[in-house]
Amino acid sequence: MTKPSGNVNLTQDELIREAIGFAAAYLIKNNLPVTTRGLSQTLLMEEERTDIAERKAIYQEARKMVLRKMQ
Repeated sequence: MTKPSGNVNLTQDELIREAIGFAAAYLIKNNLPVTTRGLSQTLLMEEERTDIAERKAIYQEARKMVLRKMQ
């Protein structure tokens, strides 16, 4: 689903926001509602699919951010 932007100059925060944006786009593309739960599950799915530790950390932080913002 998600494809890194290729821009190595992005900050951690920008990468987290990019991951959330890709998750939202995935949900919209599949005609699913963009909800906290949907975003969280999509990010978790991507975290489990990747073998790259840096990307896993981005997805974990993105899930935490989504949950914090929606409380």
